[in-house]
Amino acid sequence: MPKLFYIFGRKNKSFITVNFMQKILYSFFFIILSLTGFSQKTVSINEFIKSPQISTFGDENNVKAAHTISATPTQVSCFGVCDGSIVVDVTGGPPTYPINIRLRFPADLGGGEVWVNGLIATDFPYTITNLCGSGSPYEVRTRDGDNTWSNNLNSIYVLAPAALDVIEIIVDETCPGTCDGSITLDEVNGGTMPYVFAWSNGPSTENIASLCAGNYTLTLTDDHACVETFTFPITAPPVIVIDSLVYDSVFCFGGSGSVTVYASGGTPPYQYDIGSGYVAGNTFSGLAAGTYNITVQDFISCFGNTGNFRFYENTAMSISGVVTHIQCFGNTNGAINTSVLGGVGPYTYSWTGTAFTSTLDDISGLSAGTYDVTVTDIYGCTTTNSFTVNEPTAIILNETHIVPCFGASNGSINLTVSGGTIVPCGGYTFIWSNAAITEDLNNIPQGNYTVTVTDCNSCTATLTINIVQNPQITIAFARTHLPCFSSGCVGAINLTAGGGTPIAPPPAYTYSWTGPAAFTSTNEDITNLCIGTYWVTVTDALGCTRALSTTITRPTDITINQVSITPLTCNGVCVGAIDINPTGGTPGYTYNWSGPSFSATTQDVTGLCAGNYTVTVTDSRGCTKTRLFTITQPLAVTVNAVLSHVSCNGGSNGSIDITVTNAIAPVSYSWTGPAFSSTSADIAGLVAGTYNLTITSAGPCELDTSFTITEPTAIAPTITAQVDVSCFGLCDGSATVTPGGGTPPYTYLWCNAQTTPIATGLCAGICNVTVTDANLCTATTAVTITQPADIVLTPSHTDALCNGQCNGTGTIIVTSGGTAPFDY
Repeated sequence: MPKLFYIFGRKNKSFITVNFMQKILYSFFFIILSLTGFSQKTVSINEFIKSPQISTFGDENNVKAAHTISATPTQVSCFGVCDGSIVVDVTGGPPTYPINIRLRFPADLGGGEVWVNGLIATDFPYTITNLCGSGSPYEVRTRDGDNTWSNNLNSIYVLAPAALDVIEIIVDETCPGTCDGSITLDEVNGGTMPYVFAWSNGPSTENIASLCAGNYTLTLTDDHACVETFTFPITAPPVIVIDSLVYDSVFCFGGSGSVTVYASGGTPPYQYDIGSGYVAGNTFSGLAAGTYNITVQDFISCFGNTGNFRFYENTAMSISGVVTHIQCFGNTNGAINTSVLGGVGPYTYSWTGTAFTSTLDDISGLSAGTYDVTVTDIYGCTTTNSFTVNEPTAIILNETHIVPCFGASNGSINLTVSGGTIVPCGGYTFIWSNAAITEDLNNIPQGNYTVTVTDCNSCTATLTINIVQNPQITIAFARTHLPCFSSGCVGAINLTAGGGTPIAPPPAYTYSWTGPAAFTSTNEDITNLCIGTYWVTVTDALGCTRALSTTITRPTDITINQVSITPLTCNGVCVGAIDINPTGGTPGYTYNWSGPSFSATTQDVTGLCAGNYTVTVTDSRGCTKTRLFTITQPLAVTVNAVLSHVSCNGGSNGSIDITVTNAIAPVSYSWTGPAFSSTSADIAGLVAGTYNLTITSAGPCELDTSFTITEPTAIAPTITAQVDVSCFGLCDGSATVTPGGGTPPYTYLWCNAQTTPIATGLCAGICNVTVTDANLCTATTAVTITQPADIVLTPSHTDALCNGQCNGTGTIIVTSGGTAPFDY
């Protein structure tokens, strides 16, 4: 019996693409074929199919002649589009229909395969569509109805063009607004030539030029109508802006201005032009008045906005003046009054002259000389001029004089006058300090003579002539004094004479000495001198003499002056000091101190205890002097206290009154004691205890001491004897109290006002006694006085038997009370 085989396929004969990881529900038809005949039954099978499934049944030999196929690919039109196809056709062999086509995908498209099943002869050539491009081949093979395979076509390429792409060369705007940018497509790749270009600004050429700054979009279409868009920016450098101009708007007549231009934007560095060509510097100077336009050009010759400015020129300035000259030489009454023309007021003035400045327009109080003025108007323009203030020549006074011997009065002065003004008055007038009005003076003594000469302008000149007699003989002494206060006659005088008129040939002078103890000598120098005054008379060649004395001295005795002594401020504290200032002798002193366990070589000494200190001062010549100093100390601070002790035990009426001696004010006190402190000198209200006192006096010095406040023992009265009441109702009891503690003597106060230690006449009951000691401290105790019970009698009687009889009886029985035995 012939075998059957089954082919599963979709009813629409399209191929199946299976995702191997999913289950897909398909509706399949079922074909049953036999080798001897053909029958077909379509059965709808709904089943989950993981992949295309084929069931093949053949005869036992399974032998049949193979058929052949051809496959013609159609390439993908655009990059990224899957519109390729393969046309499959049966080219040989007698296939048995239906034929199934198996298409295997390239590995770069995910591999796998699809089937197109159930194709009959009229379906060929059959086109497989919607194929993606790949660099690897597709594989096509068919199997006919007899399960016979065709030849295998495994090198079928469905290619895709590369993506459309361009490599551009962009040239930006050279300068803002020049619209000279361009976009050149250096390369156009991908797609399928030829290309069609469409630019957003209109052109359809490959390259575009004359572009302004902005974005430009290219729509590129290839021969398969594949489209890609590209956007390209055209930029421009920043606009050159003149930020500011710094210049003077007005300058002075004949002057020039300058301007500095500050720009930004564009491509630095800049060049600047104000009408004479571009230059690199931004400052222009030496500019004449007028209007200037400014243009700025950057590094790539772009131009920015322009600016302009104008220079104005002032009218020419000049200054003139009227000079008032000086009448007398050396006066300061000159003046200059000025007038200014041109420029723009208000003006400022700057005058200079010899030791002179001013900012006034007109100046006065001037001395002779040249005065330069600079006038500046409101715009800083200046003009200068120079004026000269003249004065007459000075009145010149010259003199010659004759001087007499020292001390004579035969001098004379010969005066010669020139200068000043002697017209129109015809000459000078004279007045001398000695009231003379002549030109010359004669027979005048030594002295100062002043003459005032007046000319025709009332200008004056004054001359003072010092008429000096022949030089006085000068005497200079070089003395050798006694070195120490106690030295012998070892002095000397070396004399040097001068002045006068020396004798020629030497000796120039003669000498005559006198001195103490009838000393005489004619030598120039003298020796072995004692202290005292020595006179010498020196005579010169003219017989003029000069007598002068000098004294040979000895140093004053060294005196050790006490500058200060710092005594001890506190008794027993070594803080004393001695400050000395030696005088006399020859300064350059040394010192040697000694004292209680003390030595020093300083001028002043400190840290001294109380005691005597000796200092020996030696001067630079070895002379000595000794002095004794005493460092004192204050007496020790002492405290005497009057203590008032507590009068009663447990009381607080103690007090301490102190008397402090030798303390130096200010004095302060600090008390401490049982729950107590005070800064008073005397303290009161004290309880018994020890009280510590610190006394601080000037220095500061401190003294610590303490005092004890006592108290008596407590009063303890005791009833030492007691006598009770003898009979009920009587007051014949007594009691004796014996005091203890407190401070004798004692006083007593009984309940019945008795004041003795023994109280009598006490009735039965409690009786208090108060004992008061000498300090009025009190204590109370009590005694209980008892009494016998009251006697209780029980009477009985027997009446008289007969009236008038005396035979009746009476009986009394003590039933209680009293103290037996009883008396009846």
